[in-house]
Amino acid sequence: MAKQRLGRNEIQNCLIDGCLGGHLHLLAPPAQAKTPGLTATDLAFVMDSSLRLGISPNVRDRLIANLEKGIQPESATGAEPISTKTRKSPEKTVVRKEFSDGSVAETTFEDPARGETGPTKGEVTPMSIRGCSDWSGVGTWEFRNCSVRTDQFTFSMGFDSDGRRGTDCSPNFAAKIYSVYGAWYSGVGSVGGITQEVLQGTQNCSSAARGRASAIVSMTYYSFTVSLTFYVQNTSRWDTSP
Repeated sequence: MAKQRLGRNEIQNCLIDGCLGGHLHLLAPPAQAKTPGLTATDLAFVMDSSLRLGISPNVRDRLIANLEKGIQPESATGAEPISTKTRKSPEKTVVRKEFSDGSVAETTFEDPARGETGPTKGEVTPMSIRGCSDWSGVGTWEFRNCSVRTDQFTFSMGFDSDGRRGTDCSPNFAAKIYSVYGAWYSGVGSVGGITQEVLQGTQNCSSAARGRASAIVSMTYYSFTVSLTFYVQNTSRWDTSP
């Protein structure tokens, strides 16, 4: 069957009225390629976090441009910081790390208020004003409801932990993490779920007891993982991200 050819006037009419007989198919212009942009909520978060963390506007804008390309700040990747400073108060210990791309991570461990007695089976855990309690002991020191968190350019994350400090790595006096719970995330993107787990319940002579919370964060066209890890070794407690 020979192809039907349309004259100039017929084509003009098709362009104006449309061709119901299928003589001419007009193609819509191709959609423009999208980039992984930040939502208004995302932008509001990073603007606020920049102020809280003391990130300058020019660095902030560069970090935002990187996010648009799917590049995460070094603070969330495990890169080595160029500066580390520790601030202590009766309520908490804050470690501020600054990275070569200008990003910042502040990790915080809530220092316990001393409890009157140690926890026993069936006893309700005594709560201090801050919610974190510690008990004196012989060779080990129990703690309960102590918060750890990280505050960064793209997110804040935290959880609570129960465990004990110890005096050495022998089984009877080793530090432990019993549980991590109540994990939460606030920041850019959307979170499908948060995992929280004790990675190593009891310290040994070469490594600390460890607990961690992790979240997979989805942006428009890519996703990434963020995490916060809590450590206890002998009498020391600290946290890092990741």
